[in-house]
Amino acid sequence: MKFIIATRVYNSKSNGCIALHRLADALNRQGHTAYLLFFNGHGPNPEWFYSDKPEFYCQEFSYSYVSPNAFSASAFLEGATVIYPEIISGNPLNAQMVVRYFLNGEGIIKQGLKVNAGPKDFILSWSELYHSKPDFVLSYDFIETFDVEANSLSEREIDCTYIGKGEKYLKCHVIPGTFEITRSHPAVKREYLDLLKKTRYIYMWDSVTAVYSDAVLCGALPVMMTYAPFGKAKFDEASQVSVELPKPDQYENPKDLDEAFKAYRVEYIKRGVSLSLNYDSNVRQLTKKLISHFA
Repeated sequence: MKFIIATRVYNSKSNGCIALHRLADALNRQGHTAYLLFFNGHGPNPEWFYSDKPEFYCQEFSYSYVSPNAFSASAFLEGATVIYPEIISGNPLNAQMVVRYFLNGEGIIKQGLKVNAGPKDFILSWSELYHSKPDFVLSYDFIETFDVEANSLSEREIDCTYIGKGEKYLKCHVIPGTFEITRSHPAVKREYLDLLKKTRYIYMWDSVTAVYSDAVLCGALPVMMTYAPFGKAKFDEASQVSVELPKPDQYENPKDLDEAFKAYRVEYIKRGVSLSLNYDSNVRQLTKKLISHFA
């Protein structure tokens, strides 16, 4: 099959961006042809551009390319299945076969934005949290951030705050005495992960973010300030972890909190390893479903 995946240029701090590039990698390794078409903006009229500049791609992934000098939009799109993330509205490329990849809930990243999917579009979702009735769910846990030697909470002295998209739903603030993590600071991902590996608690105002996964994998305990916009029940259901995330104020003995978080983290990592190991197999299942869907 031939695919055009609409995405941002590669950004190692954006798990949504990584997910789209990773999907291209898997499709190409499995014998399909998956190109990336880059965009800026969002909604029904993003700014499109094609490039083969190495800095726009992840050097660890496999990609398909055409020469920018020979690039023709009509030829590029001919016979292709186009994969749009949920921040693209409508079908701006006028593709005959469209996949909607919900890497977040509709209108979450760009508040109020409607996807406006067509009746024949294939609905792909990162999680059932993001779409209630997807045709297929495809996710991957970024288990490479996993710190095998994570020290206990009681050995850590730094606390952090992450606001992220939380300010869209309620009034947020940086918890006194904590270091604020943002999408742009720390600027280098390695520094960001190193900080999490030294962090005891990270106060989270955003429940729909890769920072949660990164924190758990690095041994930092997320303290949830809100579960907006989906609510705790749906969050727990989507996380697929049988152990409850412990709350610091429920434990008088720090060692008991350490043990509770250790148990949660073990189950969370098991889930992540399973998702990662099954990813290529799930992509093969996806392509079979797409062939059937668009037949």
